[in-house]
Order: sequence, then structure tokens, then C-alpha cells
Amino acid sequence: MRKYFIYPMLLILIAITQNANTQSPTGKIQGKITDENNTALPGASVFISALSIGTVSDLNGIFELSDITPGEFSISATMVGYVAQSKIINVKSGEDTYIEIKLLLDINVLDAVT
Repeated sequence: MRKYFIYPMLLILIAITQNANTQSPTGKIQGKITDENNTALPGASVFISALSIGTVSDLNGIFELSDITPGEFSISATMVGYVAQSKIINVKSGEDTYIEIKLLLDINVLDAVT
């Protein structure tokens, strides 16, 4: 009778341990960079200064940062001719965080090019 109790308990313990080991200790940030008209901005720089990591948005304004340590960070987006924007994000372990950042035209830069 005792072995009928021990074997299922061992299997449950092994399953729980395996599940804990397969969870990702990092998170991922995905997002889109657009202008005030919701037009995608390809080539926008996206940066998390606290982690010294960054990337560039693709032709559709989409970007992805992988293997991010869980925590709260300021993420910045910049592009020539636009005002830089920053947002606070909270990255959780094993989860994807999605963010949309809208960049506004920098009127001062446009005035200087006449």
C-alpha cells in the first residue's frame, strides 16, 4: 500500500521541479514605433539605458528586445526629425511586454532646414 502512495508523489514532485526549471528567468519587450498619424517609423532607435541594450525598428516600425532582466525600466525611442519619447515599462519573468510609442515631429529641426 505504501509504494502506491510514494510513486505518485515522486512523479508529482518531478513534474513540479521540471516545470520550475523550464520557465524563462527573463522577459521580452515587443512594440511598434509610429508617428502622430499612426504611420510606422522604420529605423527608429529603441534603447533601455539602464541595461545598455537597444535595437532599431523594422520596416513596419516593429521592434523586439529579448532576454530582458525582470524589473521596471525606462525605454526610449528616438529618430532624426522627431522628439524623443520615453515610457516606463514593467518586464516580468517569462512574459512578453508590448508597448506602442508615438513620436512627434520636431518643429525646431524642421524650421532650421529652410
